Amino acid sequence: MKTKKKPVRVFSFFAYLLFAFSSCLSSYGIQSISSDYGVLIGAAPRQALDILLASEKVSTVVLELEDFSSEQIDLCHKRGIEVFAYMSVGSLEDWRYWYDDFSFLCFKKYDNWEGELWIDVRNRLWQDFIVEVLAKELYNKGADGFFLDNFDVYYQVKMEKDSQKTKAFFLALKDILLRLNETYGIKCIINGGDEFVTDLISEENSSSLIYAVNQESVFTRIVSYQRNLFASQTKEETAYFTEYLDRVKKSGIKVFLLEYAREEDLVKKTEEVCRSYGYRFFISPSLDLK
Repeated sequence: MKTKKKPVRVFSFFAYLLFAFSSCLSSYGIQSISSDYGVLIGAAPRQALDILLASEKVSTVVLELEDFSSEQIDLCHKRGIEVFAYMSVGSLEDWRYWYDDFSFLCFKKYDNWEGELWIDVRNRLWQDFIVEVLAKELYNKGADGFFLDNFDVYYQVKMEKDSQKTKAFFLALKDILLRLNETYGIKCIINGGDEFVTDLISEENSSSLIYAVNQESVFTRIVSYQRNLFASQTKEETAYFTEYLDRVKKSGIKVFLLEYAREEDLVKKTEEVCRSYGYRFFISPSLDLK
């Protein structure tokens, strides 16, 4: 999952034509939310608030709060909406204001997302920045919880078959979770990170560190990142994730799903299967999440 702020370019006639054409595709963007959960980390504050105002059922939303004011977050609270603040713990994006300070810790490119790299979470400077600087900023703005992304960095290291390194990454991620819980006392949702979550819930009393897991692409899959093309997920992947999420639920952790679909038949089919499993879910028509 990723959002990216793009640099401003000179507006040419060609760009105007491109803009006019893209306007015809506006239906691929999020207009309103029909479920009680939404993930709008690609939306600017005004756009996100417009979507939420047009959505009567939403009670939980994930936002990229960097550009939001406390007053805008308070508007969500007045509508009874719980706001989770997006934070990427296991990766670094090159447009973040803190990129230059921590780019030396990056060790591997992130597939399918240009300008994003996996980061070494063992570094204390990075851990302190996440917990003491970034989380504090988002908490002070009024976040009700943290939406923690890219715990899959643990899987990236696990594939190297270095047991000592893998254990060190696990302990680092767990320590970040512990510190967030102890410092702020608000809910933490982990996006993805099934390898980390599986190992965490196998430890006694550790599952209490996580309020919920948000799992992407359980019933749908991404066919093309460039063209926002989606299809039904393979039976094998769905079977793996539904079994995994059943174990998560039995550990007392809530489950949210983020699915991708824009064709009406696929949207309807995905809504039905999500409800049949009792999952809270959000279906986005685009990877931009806006």
